Amino acid sequence: MKYYFISFCLASMRLNQGFGQVSTPPKIDFIKDYPIKIDGGCSFYTYDTTALDRNSYIFIVGARNVGFISTAGKFILLKKVRRTVVRANQFKDYFAGQGYNITINMTEAGTFDNSNFLYTGAMILKYKNAIENFKIHGKVAMR
Repeated sequence: MKYYFISFCLASMRLNQGFGQVSTPPKIDFIKDYPIKIDGGCSFYTYDTTALDRNSYIFIVGARNVGFISTAGKFILLKKVRRTVVRANQFKDYFAGQGYNITINMTEAGTFDNSNFLYTGAMILKYKNAIENFKIHGKVAMR
């Protein structure tokens, strides 16, 4: 019994000191306005439960490999760090900036329209010691 009590006390002390404490990931907002110029060659991603034709995106990547999200009314810019080609129709992109890290793992699922491919996959958002996973889909410009 002493062992359990001591373990409980040590665990409580560690949590109170911040050890092992997990912060809540920031809520990702739909991007309503783009404070930077968006030109051709962009990729637009949203939750897999949101229709792409609603133009309600949570992550946008510009032609110059700069991505952005919106959280708590703040615009967060991220630079693409690298791309890993998994297969001919699948890639992983890694982005970092302003304390955020985002990984998208996307697989081509067809064509969206005459200028965009349709991709499905996942987005992993890391901020401080919080990690959030999202199922996403998006339209990626044909190059």
